[in-house]
Amino acid sequence: MMAPYYLIRTVSLGTEEAVASEIRAMGYDAWAPFEVRGYRVTRRMAVYRHREYPILPRGLLAAIPEAAHGDLQRIRDFDCIQRDTALAPVKIPANHIRIFRDRVVDWNERELRRINAGNRGKPAKKAWRRIDPDSLPGIMATLFGTPLDAGAV
Repeated sequence: MMAPYYLIRTVSLGTEEAVASEIRAMGYDAWAPFEVRGYRVTRRMAVYRHREYPILPRGLLAAIPEAAHGDLQRIRDFDCIQRDTALAPVKIPANHIRIFRDRVVDWNERELRRINAGNRGKPAKKAWRRIDPDSLPGIMATLFGTPLDAGAV
């Protein structure tokens, strides 16, 4: 049986991944879930970029044994372990985290495919060719299949 996951709170926004990497350096599994969102750079350009937004702002999920909870105090930007109304740490089963992680990864992959499809843009336009007045009847015949009558105006 795998160890349950706990919801770890951080001091401020944007520090989730730093705390998660410190917990991973201690030898435990930690995950800061994020959502990928695409945005267009400008209206005039067909270029899309993406950003990662945390699903749990100021939070991450970590599988840490209860005996090691005191070691978390040494981590910079660590705030607390989320507790319920009975002041017991909130335990989340590992199989629930696995299912949640798989769904988040699938969602992010679909969003990245959508963003990258938008970056392909339109095919490049062909450059205009100058047309000589003398070659106009031949071009009209090629385009429309009928020769241009020079006498009819």
